Amino acid sequence: MTSVTAVDAADIRRRGRETQTLVFIVLVLAATSVAGDIVVGPLIRLLRDGAGLAPFLTDVRDNAVAAIPLLILLGGLWSAQRVFGRVAEGDVFTTANAAGVGDIGQAMGWCGFAECVLVPTIQVWIARTGVFDFRLEGWAIVLAALGGAVVLFGRIWALAVEIKTDADQII
Repeated sequence: MTSVTAVDAADIRRRGRETQTLVFIVLVLAATSVAGDIVVGPLIRLLRDGAGLAPFLTDVRDNAVAAIPLLILLGGLWSAQRVFGRVAEGDVFTTANAAGVGDIGQAMGWCGFAECVLVPTIQVWIARTGVFDFRLEGWAIVLAALGGAVVLFGRIWALAVEIKTDADQII
């Protein structure tokens, strides 16, 4: 078994801090973008065209429904930046990080489900043209499958934490 040197641990903490910062920046940019997509575009049309409040609210509703998958992924990014924040503090093999990795995978899976099933179904409810709809988007199916793999990785991580904890108690 190899041991982690102080230099390795410091490097992991530094990379964790850098990655947490990067993920947080992406999270803020993506959240700003989705907020702009949902509200700003319809607001500009409202002010420019003067079409009234009803079309504005309809646009906001439709844009919010279409944004559901991205909003779910923002939750996954939030979990990722928290995991890397703990890594930056030197907490690598923890149950919180294992759960955080599982949360990232769940966000990926739910995003795929939302894109393929939830959003199309809500859209047909809004249009009153049916009760259920789906569309098979290749990227969303792949993302959901990868999400399942990441959830499993989080469970494996949790098991590794248990094994490490048991081993530490023996030593």
